[in-house]
Amino acid sequence: MKKIDNYVLYGETKQEILPEFIHCESIDARSRNHDWVIKPHLHNRLYQFVIIEEGSFEFTCGPTVQLIDEPCLIAMPANTLHGYLFTPDIKGMVLTLSDEFVEEILNPQPHVLLEIEKPRVIFSSWNNERFGLMSRLFRRANNELLTEYQGKSLAIKSYLSILFVEFYRMILENRHNTYKVVNTNIKFFRSFMTQIKRYYSNRLFKGENVDKKLTVASLADAMGISTVHLNRVCQAVASKSPMQVIHEFILHESIRYLEQTDYSIAEISYKLKFEDPAYFSRFFKKFTGKSPSEFRDNVEVA
Repeated sequence: MKKIDNYVLYGETKQEILPEFIHCESIDARSRNHDWVIKPHLHNRLYQFVIIEEGSFEFTCGPTVQLIDEPCLIAMPANTLHGYLFTPDIKGMVLTLSDEFVEEILNPQPHVLLEIEKPRVIFSSWNNERFGLMSRLFRRANNELLTEYQGKSLAIKSYLSILFVEFYRMILENRHNTYKVVNTNIKFFRSFMTQIKRYYSNRLFKGENVDKKLTVASLADAMGISTVHLNRVCQAVASKSPMQVIHEFILHESIRYLEQTDYSIAEISYKLKFEDPAYFSRFFKKFTGKSPSEFRDNVEVA
């Protein structure tokens, strides 16, 4: 089974994805170092939004390969296979966001989130005025990331909110390309992640038992595949076992609760389905080297 490259940022695998992870850079800053070739890969739990202002490129999304030679916007959801072959004259920017950050911003507007859950390419010629606004929003968001002005966090979220809404309006106003990602490993992995998120957020379907224990076997059964098949999927897409993927998700949620809420350690442990707060503390320390309370104290000091 062919392994699918899975990165945080292209070529980087070790960087931690925090709940409000955001990164912005020019296209040439990274692609130049790879001879303008960004091989097909995916990002687990990261969205990317790309604006191409000048130059041409070959775009790969799933099984589709397309030559594009005009300015455009690209929305790339998490766990979507994609790649680029740029020309050296390419001009544009790449905005990378954690899926949690996107969901936090768009929580009041779920219909917008639904539309950017699909890979999209929208061309500037369909609405030059709106495309120009999007270009400015990319740059304003990037400028905020590079500075330490008062209200930085609010400004970034505001720019991103407008960017998402403008993108959504361009989708509604114009025809667009929606790419079908048919790689079955990616399809099953996205389903696997959806099942995990639903369980830990208590967003269960009608008839499902909220007290039902989450196991690799129960997840595989819900997806209609065997545990052996699910293990192959996770190894191919994330280079991890299903249980490692689950533990990574729990750890990520733990950090989010500790950094962004006032929930007690006991409350967090129960939200994450631990029957005993002491077991949660042991789990957290195993992966971080610190107890939840020690981690929170360090966050408050920082």
